[in-house]
Amino acid sequence: MSQLSDMWTNEAYVSSNLVEEVLRQIVPKTGNEWIPQYSINPRNKVDFYIKDKSRRIEFFVEVKAAKSSTKSNLDSNARQQLATYFHHSPHVKYGFLIDPFRIECYQLIDNYPQLKKKFDIEDPTQLAPITKFLTKYIDDLTDMRTIVIHTSKGGVGKTTLSVNIAFELARRGNRVLVVDLDDQANTSLSLGVNNAEKIDHVKTIEEFEDILQSFEDRKEVMDFILDTQKLRTRMKPKDYIYESNWNQFLDPVTIGEETRQGCIDVLPGSYKTDPYKILNLPNGDKLLDKGLQKLKGEYDYVVIDTAPATTAITYSGLNGAQYLLIPSQMEYLSVYGIRPSVINATSINEDREGKRSNILGIVPMMTDNTLRSKTIRALIEKHFSHLRLLPEVSRQTAVGQALLERVPLFIYAERHKSRSRTAKQVADLTHEIITKIDQLQAA
Repeated sequence: MSQLSDMWTNEAYVSSNLVEEVLRQIVPKTGNEWIPQYSINPRNKVDFYIKDKSRRIEFFVEVKAAKSSTKSNLDSNARQQLATYFHHSPHVKYGFLIDPFRIECYQLIDNYPQLKKKFDIEDPTQLAPITKFLTKYIDDLTDMRTIVIHTSKGGVGKTTLSVNIAFELARRGNRVLVVDLDDQANTSLSLGVNNAEKIDHVKTIEEFEDILQSFEDRKEVMDFILDTQKLRTRMKPKDYIYESNWNQFLDPVTIGEETRQGCIDVLPGSYKTDPYKILNLPNGDKLLDKGLQKLKGEYDYVVIDTAPATTAITYSGLNGAQYLLIPSQMEYLSVYGIRPSVINATSINEDREGKRSNILGIVPMMTDNTLRSKTIRALIEKHFSHLRLLPEVSRQTAVGQALLERVPLFIYAERHKSRSRTAKQVADLTHEIITKIDQLQAA
């Protein structure tokens, strides 16, 4: 370590000349919450509590002076102090220890603060590298999380999974965008943006044709992708996005001292979702990803539903998502849908340097207690032992009934208390997904 001026052994000097200057650049005071000497309880005060409202993140900052002109003061006592703050404020998941020599970044995981990253400060008077490190770290934590749900085999409950994971994420106070890349557009229909109510009451061919005609002039996912590549077009992403009528089922949720209102928006598909339209475009399979980047800050999660096929549109979904879920029914033919999905995802993941199509795991769908179901599960565990087998979603009539009524499983279960098993399974699965992504993004 380099030798510093004796001024850096004064905590007030470190706080005003290093920490406050850096934090001011990362999280402007205007529009956000800054509370110095924040009271955790009557006996404990943390140096800074910061709530960044645009990134939707809150964290503690504990400042330490240098122990000497050549020695850091980030020791076991400082770490225990931060652990105490977390213990009394479990809604805050992130914290930083900072002195003139080092930054240590912690995340609360399973009620225990874990060191996720550290940065050695070469010169505390040079703020640019310090600011760059902390900005990137926080941006990575709060990045819009994109999840694609894909398998090469149809009929495995992919739509059920897509819409209900989206709802569970929104129920937890997240802003969720659902992207429907399947030309059958069942996801769009389930979420109420493809004239579902009108379709339910169609009596004549003419009425049905009128509904289909109404999609002709509507901007949707195919237009979003194609317009992204038109350099002279000033895209307004929100022009392609519609509110789901499932928002009526979402209530505000309190997290710590903050109240959040989740929502579900939809970038819909229809019969117009034609893979041939992007097949010969330069980097056509990366245009969706490019368009979604314009929505950073607008959404916490993006859930992408794909068709059970390997087309340019499928590759758009795999290229547009950081993470991949592979649903598989516990049937012999469904298992064969896993391997192509893994191969395609692995290829894209290598091409995108590990930034896209990271496989979160396989979701067993429509499970039951039959010997066949158990045998197929064992077969998956054997042949895909390198992949995580996520919580299952069992076969129940509640799934079909909820889809028919076009309501989330959670709401259907509230109306029919005896049918709550599958809804709880989807909630448990969603919790597992969030936890796994938290761990990956904090690594």
